[in-house]
Amino acid sequence: MKYFNEENSISQSWLIFYNSNLSIEHSSTLLTSLFQRNTKKKNSIPIEEIKSEIDNASKEYKIHLMPKPDKIQEIGNKLIEALDNSSLLRESISGFKIAKNPRLVKSKNGYMPFIVIYIKPGKENAQIALSHLTQEFKNFEKEGSNITPRFNRKINQLIYYSQGDSECKKHAKKANLFNEFFDRDGVHFKNGDYKLDVKTN
Repeated sequence: MKYFNEENSISQSWLIFYNSNLSIEHSSTLLTSLFQRNTKKKNSIPIEEIKSEIDNASKEYKIHLMPKPDKIQEIGNKLIEALDNSSLLRESISGFKIAKNPRLVKSKNGYMPFIVIYIKPGKENAQIALSHLTQEFKNFEKEGSNITPRFNRKINQLIYYSQGDSECKKHAKKANLFNEFFDRDGVHFKNGDYKLDVKTN
């Protein structure tokens, strides 16, 4: 990781580590704004316009680590070590952020994550990152809290992943468009080959 920054949100304070001096990409940003506009002014955005943005937004994946709060430093250090040791893993992610003072925060749609790993756009990058991290943390599963963040697929007690952005899904629900564009559990977009291989060997 080249440098880090700090960020404060309503739910957590974060340490953010970047792979470069460029900001982390969010492919779902435009789609989120379309859902927000439909919420404020019902059906103001044609469905076809929303569908046209799905292809871009579907390239976004995140991997979440949910350690027990007293194990977050250990898991964070292990993540940095894994990135230092694997150029392939480094090349698949944009950066990550770690909660400075982790606490369980539950929103209407589920829990907020403790460690967020931002994947470079594309399913291939997500698969590379997930496979590497599952292998790197194979002896750390018991350090996980076994709490699934909102709209995530569970790999084990520590590792989870999601496609797209949780805020985007939240606003899709508010606009009554969630069921049209997302799978029932909210992990993936509908009607595509988006699921990652979760084999550990």
